[in-house]
Amino acid sequence: WPGKIPAGSSSNALQSHEDLFVTLAAAAGLPDIKEKLLEGHKMNGVTYKVHLDGYNQMDVWTGKTDQAAR
Repeated sequence: WPGKIPAGSSSNALQSHEDLFVTLAAAAGLPDIKEKLLEGHKMNGVTYKVHLDGYNQMDVWTGKTDQAAR
Protein backbone atom coordinates (compact mmCIF):
# COMPACT_ATOMS: atom_id res chain seq x y z
CA TRP A 1 0.00 0.00 0.00
CA PRO A 2 2.26 2.78 -1.27
CA GLY A 3 2.43 5.76 1.05
CA LYS A 4 0.88 3.82 3.94
CA ILE A 5 2.86 0.61 4.49
CA PRO A 6 6.64 0.97 4.13
CA ALA A 7 8.03 -1.14 1.27
CA GLY A 8 9.90 -4.23 2.41
CA SER A 9 8.61 -3.97 5.98
CA SER A 10 7.88 -7.01 8.13
CA SER A 11 6.48 -7.60 11.58
CA ASN A 12 6.54 -10.31 14.21
CA ALA A 13 3.68 -8.72 16.16
CA LEU A 14 0.99 -11.16 17.32
CA GLN A 15 -1.94 -11.04 14.91
CA SER A 16 -4.81 -13.34 14.05
CA HIS A 17 -6.98 -13.99 11.02
CA GLU A 18 -9.84 -12.36 12.93
CA ASP A 19 -7.83 -9.12 12.86
CA LEU A 20 -7.88 -9.00 9.06
CA PHE A 21 -11.53 -7.99 8.70
CA VAL A 22 -11.34 -5.26 11.34
CA THR A 23 -8.04 -3.90 9.96
CA LEU A 24 -9.17 -3.95 6.33
CA ALA A 25 -12.47 -2.27 7.32
CA ALA A 26 -10.42 0.46 9.02
CA ALA A 27 -8.34 0.85 5.86
CA ALA A 28 -11.58 1.25 3.90
CA GLY A 29 -12.76 4.04 6.22
CA LEU A 30 -14.58 2.18 9.00
CA PRO A 31 -12.16 2.34 11.95
CA ASP A 32 -14.94 1.72 14.50
CA ILE A 33 -16.79 -1.17 12.82
CA LYS A 34 -16.13 -3.54 15.73
CA GLU A 35 -17.81 -1.17 18.19
CA LYS A 36 -20.67 -0.34 15.81
CA LEU A 37 -21.48 -4.01 15.23
CA LEU A 38 -21.36 -4.73 18.94
CA GLU A 39 -24.00 -2.04 19.55
CA GLY A 40 -26.06 -2.95 16.47
CA HIS A 41 -25.32 -1.39 13.08
CA LYS A 42 -27.63 -1.11 10.09
CA MET A 43 -26.11 -1.82 6.68
CA ASN A 44 -28.06 -2.21 3.44
CA GLY A 45 -31.35 -2.40 5.33
CA VAL A 46 -30.22 -5.13 7.72
CA THR A 47 -29.26 -4.54 11.34
CA TYR A 48 -26.29 -6.59 12.47
CA LYS A 49 -25.48 -7.07 16.15
CA VAL A 50 -22.42 -9.27 16.44
CA HIS A 51 -19.14 -9.45 18.30
CA LEU A 52 -16.05 -9.44 16.08
CA ASP A 53 -13.16 -11.06 17.89
CA GLY A 54 -10.59 -9.05 15.97
CA TYR A 55 -8.41 -6.03 16.59
CA ASN A 56 -7.47 -3.17 14.31
CA GLN A 57 -3.80 -3.72 13.52
CA MET A 58 -3.41 -0.70 11.22
CA ASP A 59 -0.77 0.91 13.47
CA VAL A 60 1.38 -2.23 13.21
CA TRP A 61 0.88 -2.47 9.44
CA THR A 62 1.83 1.17 8.87
CA GLY A 63 4.85 1.03 11.19
CA LYS A 64 3.51 3.43 13.84
CA THR A 65 4.15 0.78 16.49
CA ASP A 66 5.73 -2.64 16.78
CA GLN A 67 3.24 -3.74 19.47
CA ALA A 68 0.09 -5.53 18.31
CA ALA A 69 -3.31 -4.38 19.51
CA ARG A 70 -3.93 -7.87 20.94
